Amino acid sequence: MRVLHVAPSFARKDGGPSEVLRGLVPALERRGTDVDVFVSDKGADESDADFSSLSNVFVFRSRRPKGWAFTPGIVKALWRAAPDYDALHIHSVNTFTSTVAMLVARARKVPYLLEPHGAFDRYHMQQGRIKKGAYNRTVDRFGLGGAAVLCSTAYEARQAAEVLPRSTFIAPLGVDPGLFRERDALDDHHFRVLFLGRGTQKKRLDLVLKAVSMPELSSVSIILRIAGPLEPRIAEIIEALAKAVPSNVQVEFLGKVDRARRAELLASSDVFVLPSEDESFGVAVAEALAAGCPVIASRHVGVALEPYLSDAMLLSALDASALASYLLNIASDPALRARLSTLGRERARAHLTWDESARQTMAAYLAITGSGTGA
Repeated sequence: MRVLHVAPSFARKDGGPSEVLRGLVPALERRGTDVDVFVSDKGADESDADFSSLSNVFVFRSRRPKGWAFTPGIVKALWRAAPDYDALHIHSVNTFTSTVAMLVARARKVPYLLEPHGAFDRYHMQQGRIKKGAYNRTVDRFGLGGAAVLCSTAYEARQAAEVLPRSTFIAPLGVDPGLFRERDALDDHHFRVLFLGRGTQKKRLDLVLKAVSMPELSSVSIILRIAGPLEPRIAEIIEALAKAVPSNVQVEFLGKVDRARRAELLASSDVFVLPSEDESFGVAVAEALAAGCPVIASRHVGVALEPYLSDAMLLSALDASALASYLLNIASDPALRARLSTLGRERARAHLTWDESARQTMAAYLAITGSGTGA
C-alpha cells in the first residue's frame, strides 16, 4: 500500500504532528507500507534536518501567514501526486496544508484519513470558537465532508464525533523505545515529584504546587521538579506559589529539557503528575509509564482513561486535596510504587509503541480503501 502523509510542520518545537511523523512513518515502513511525506517548512531549523533530509520527505516553503502553514507550492504537487497513492493521511486541521490536501483528495477521489491531533476536543474548540466554527463550515466544509478521522484515544474520538460525525478510528501514539531502560536507584531521603511539559494554563501546575504544600505532606521531604517552559500568562502565579511552599518542599525550575534529559528525569522520579484540564492523548503520561515512573493524572487525560491502564496509574480529581492524598499514598507505600511502576511499564510495552500505533493505523487505511478490515 502507498500512503502520502501531509503535515503543516516537521519542526520539533511545534510538537504534535512533527513527533508523530518521526515515530509513525518508520513504523509503517517496517510493516511494509510505502510512505511519502509532503510537509511545510514552517518553524523548522537546522536541528530538524534529521527528518527533512530523508529521501521520502518533500519539504515545501511556507510564506506569510506562517501560522496557517501557507505553502502555495504544495498545491500543484498534491494535485499531480494524489492519484498515485492508495490513501492520504492528513495531519491537523484549520491549516493551509490540511485544507488543500482534503480538497485535492476528495476532488481526485482518493480516500483520506484526517488526524486532528486533539483539535476537535471541546477544550480546544472553545478557544477561538467563532473563528474555528466559521472555518469548518466554509473553507473546510467540502474537505471535512469526506474525511474519516483518526484519533489517539477513545476520549478524543468521542469529542471529535461531536464536531465531525464520520467514520472514526483509534490508534495510540508511541513512545521512544529508549524509555524502557532500567530504572535508576532512587534517593530514599527525598520524594521526587515530576511535572514535565509546557507549563500552560490547562495543565494546572498550580494544583501541583498547592498539593505539595498541604499539611498532610508536611512530614515528607519533597523535591518538586518542573521541567518545561512556563507560559508567560501563568509564570508569575506559578513562581509566587513556588516561593510560598513550606520548608519540607524544594521547587526546582529546570526550563526546557531535551529528549535525553526527559528520559533521565522520568527514570529518577518517584511520581509523575499531570492534573490537566484536557489532553487528547497525553504523551508525557505515556512516557512516564514506559519509564516505570508511577503516574497521577486527571480524568481529562485521554490515554489515562484507556481500559488497559485502569490499574496502572492513579486518577485524581482537579482538586489539590485529592492530589495531595494520592501523593501521600505513593510516598508512604513502597509496594504501591513498585506495583504502579511494573504495571505501567508492562502496559506501555504492550500498547504504547510506534509499532502498535502503526498496526492500528494500517487497519484504518485498509478500512477506508476497502482493502480489508486490518489486523
